[in-house]
Amino acid sequence: CRSWLPYRPTVAFLDASCSFPDGVLVFSGILSGRRERLVSDWNQTPRLPSASQNKAWKDRSWSQVQQGFLRFREQVLERCGQDAGVDESIFQNPAKLHLTIGTLALLNEQEVTRASKLLQQCQDVIRDITEAKPLPVEVRGIEYMNDDPSMVDVLYAKVRVQDGSDKPQQIADRLVECFAAAGLMERERDRVKIHGTVMNTLFRKDPSAEDKSASARPGAKDREAFNAKNILQMFGEVYFGAFELNSVQLSQRFSTDDTGYYSSAGRVTFS
Repeated sequence: CRSWLPYRPTVAFLDASCSFPDGVLVFSGILSGRRERLVSDWNQTPRLPSASQNKAWKDRSWSQVQQGFLRFREQVLERCGQDAGVDESIFQNPAKLHLTIGTLALLNEQEVTRASKLLQQCQDVIRDITEAKPLPVEVRGIEYMNDDPSMVDVLYAKVRVQDGSDKPQQIADRLVECFAAAGLMERERDRVKIHGTVMNTLFRKDPSAEDKSASARPGAKDREAFNAKNILQMFGEVYFGAFELNSVQLSQRFSTDDTGYYSSAGRVTFS
């Protein structure tokens, strides 16, 4: 049988106005016996303050979206912290905020190299979509994955381009089409569902769990859902911030570089 090797790539859109890895849309991996994933990040620094450290919101080393996320976390815990299943442990790591796009299966270093080369081959297609310019986007509003807002496992932020176009969606769909055709990932749906996880019950037991596909949920014993009704009512249109997408990066999931973000295995730019 084939053994799974510990390669965990991710692909990301980077913020043109900030140093790596601010504002990222990424393929992120889960190898070691599982799968790889396509996600996007908007973070910048490795610092991880607790929700009680309010002064972190004003620290200019944090990106605007990270500060917005920290405000959201603090306000949710203050106003909804008594709701079933809501506590600080289920919030995303602010240094690894990202937008999930899809999933890859990379079994060894050769496939990681192949994925990196394939990403390079996609650069012209991406630049045609972006007109060789970064994309100004904003992160606003939250949504949940399942049908019952009182029993939620994943709550995510929504992202839109400020000019109203669907260019990130076009990029995500083309990338998934390209990687699926190469046999490096499975296409789960016709249109990629781009989302940025802000709360995930998998973090309750394992802060490094990060994203798992909503269609591949573990059994009920593995996670405790939370009641998101009040959160959705109070913060449904919450504004996290704005940034520019300007690259796609192949990164290693569950790894950390000296910025606090994933280690990189390849990158292409929009401009």
